[in-house]
Amino acid sequence: MGHYVAPAMPDKHYRDADVTPPTRGSWRVLPLGNQELAGIEAYEQPGGGTKVDFYDGAGTSWSVTDAGKAPGTYYYRVRGHNQWGYGAYSDVEAVTVLPFRAEDAYLTVGQCTTLSWDFTGIKALYVSLGYGYDRGGVVGQSSYKVCPSVTTTYEALVIEQDESQETHYVTINVSGSGCGDPVVWHFAPTTYSVDAGETFSIFWDVECARTVWLTIGDGPEQPVEGQGSMIDVTIYGSTLFKLKIEKTSGGFVYASFTVHLT
Repeated sequence: MGHYVAPAMPDKHYRDADVTPPTRGSWRVLPLGNQELAGIEAYEQPGGGTKVDFYDGAGTSWSVTDAGKAPGTYYYRVRGHNQWGYGAYSDVEAVTVLPFRAEDAYLTVGQCTTLSWDFTGIKALYVSLGYGYDRGGVVGQSSYKVCPSVTTTYEALVIEQDESQETHYVTINVSGSGCGDPVVWHFAPTTYSVDAGETFSIFWDVECARTVWLTIGDGPEQPVEGQGSMIDVTIYGSTLFKLKIEKTSGGFVYASFTVHLT
């Protein structure tokens, strides 16, 4: 009587492997003939690194720790085994972990996910944490909970030690209607350069906010309507215009621009 070996036949190894860290892997392993499957062996090999066996058991999935993987490219394959030996390895699956990423790329309005970033040896990092928001300075390795109201592309601007810059993007697609984080659809002047004493207009349109406050230069914060608003202004020096936007869940986000004198 011949020996029967359980070969590995991968189904889908890693969810969204091209844009997210491997937080969970899954596979399907089928035994040959009528022989029962005893277990599954899998290994990981970082790019240019040494093979690491990370799983040996009878389950059909695997998860990394909450900390996730460091940025880089990793390679995975699995094979089944039973009392008669090991089957053939599956094809190798490559997974690239990006330094700026979202835990979930597809949400329904009202759901939240986590943005995370992992940049080392840099001079500075500025991240935009919502639709139309300013980029704010953050530490190089951290995370932030977001609950986007609409499909949003988040940006991370990296300043290297030599002052060179690189921008990373991650998009979270949102379906349905309703409110999560505030959305700054528009905040801009009719012109960014004026003569001293010249009158111009600024416009803004903010949704899903509890309150909106406008500051002009060194002046006081003043509450304003969020949607479809505008005012005429006159300045005599370069002036910063800033919206302070209160989230319904608490906390504030900001949007701003500067108008200069010609």
